[in-house]
Amino acid sequence: MIDITKYASKNKLKPILNYVYLHIDKNGNPAAVATDTFRLAQVGVNIAGLDEVIKLGFYTPEAWKKITKLYNKDDVTLYKEIQIIVEKEMLHQPEEDYPNYENIIPKYEDMERFKGSFLINGDYLCDLIKMFQHKKLKTFDFDKVQENEDLIAYFDEDTTVLIMKMKN
Repeated sequence: MIDITKYASKNKLKPILNYVYLHIDKNGNPAAVATDTFRLAQVGVNIAGLDEVIKLGFYTPEAWKKITKLYNKDDVTLYKEIQIIVEKEMLHQPEEDYPNYENIIPKYEDMERFKGSFLINGDYLCDLIKMFQHKKLKTFDFDKVQENEDLIAYFDEDTTVLIMKMKN
């Protein structure tokens, strides 16, 4: 499970974006998504056998960070701790719906291969690279980076990350 909390908004103008949203994606698979409107991360989440512990819904970044840390220890004795976090910190009834983000994710084949020349926030790029250290990668594969006029997209097996380009 990947910690995507850096992608959740800290801005209070659209409060629903302050959460990590765990849901069933359009392909029928559990997925977590977070966005601050300048970047978006969607990751597949394997909750098989844990669907009684990890519920679909909205999680504060603090709760999601704790859950991913415990889950990644791969120790079934920690599932009770995860369940306590879910019961205490999960937002059950949001005041608004999460945006239909899946409509803005471009298809991989509609993107161009990364050309190596773009302007984006350096912190966002560093966050992207650090995110995949959890997958035990020692290198970063720029062949998985695609671009179009407006954004940079990273596509991995079960992960999509979008970062808006900055205008010159």
